[in-house]
Amino acid sequence: MGTCNFHNTNASKVFAVLMDDQIDEFDAQDEFEMLKANLLERLSQLSEFTEGRGIDSEELRSFPSTLLGSFERSKTIGGLEISVNLIAVMRSGYYQGANLDYTVELLAGGNSNDSFRSEYEYYSKYPNFALKHAAIAQKWAEDTLATMRRELELVYTEVSQPLTVLARFSNGETLYTNK
Repeated sequence: MGTCNFHNTNASKVFAVLMDDQIDEFDAQDEFEMLKANLLERLSQLSEFTEGRGIDSEELRSFPSTLLGSFERSKTIGGLEISVNLIAVMRSGYYQGANLDYTVELLAGGNSNDSFRSEYEYYSKYPNFALKHAAIAQKWAEDTLATMRRELELVYTEVSQPLTVLARFSNGETLYTNK
């Protein structure tokens, strides 16, 4: 029985790091700390990045994660604050290395929500415009999320080896390609 080496939830590719076969167990911690410091330095250049904030709701026991920080943008639409938050994480590989990924949070008025309609119907200062405000908020959140993903994945690409899944077999084994 096999399993895939990486647990990837939101990133468009598997951003593999620490894959060097030459790293022995004594140097692994030093390599990890240097990579983390390099990543945090690059991520801190993103204007809305806060180091060490957030939780990885996608963490699995077999793939423990290290929280890097969060990248958040907010806007008030129709009297309700809408926030898009990407939580940057580094997840351990099952057999070797690690991968860079992120968790997505969409918040309306501080509440986690994938659809803003119910929040606007409940909290809106302008009930007659709730559906219109919800549609505007949804569009803004989707556009902002796409932009934030591109910015975060650009940083990930600079420090990792981007891989795509070539094949996944019924026993869980996975083949990756770097093309």
